[in-house]
Amino acid sequence: MGVSNRKFGPAACALVFLALSACASSAPPKTAAPPPPPPAPPPELEAGKWSLSSFDGAPPPSALSVGFESGSLKGEAFCNKFFGDYRKEGATLRIVAVGTTRKACPELDAEQKFFGVFTETSSYEIDPAGQLTLVDRDGGRGLVFARP
Repeated sequence: MGVSNRKFGPAACALVFLALSACASSAPPKTAAPPPPPPAPPPELEAGKWSLSSFDGAPPPSALSVGFESGSLKGEAFCNKFFGDYRKEGATLRIVAVGTTRKACPELDAEQKFFGVFTETSSYEIDPAGQLTLVDRDGGRGLVFARP
């Protein structure tokens, strides 16, 4: 038996074309938009330096920065460098020792006031905007820091 060599007519070709085109969709398949990325977590306390941006609700008299790392802190106050130790557990933060150099400067009174508030820290907060607020034992929030 041989293979039949029949020719399809134009009507048969049109039917095959319509059947095949009905299986294909002219519109691309709809896909769901990817979900938005999760918000970035606030920066960690120990992820670099912090610059004092507010001191008792006012701008500081001059630059002051501090860095926290593995239980040790160091920084530059209004005129003296400082160093010390801290303990952190969750949001609890205790400044346990602070030492400074002993230079005299016009901002020395403000610097002493800063250290008085700084050493009374009992906890900290980092808001979604990345500002660090040190909270004292009475709930006061006199020291606010930002990333430089």
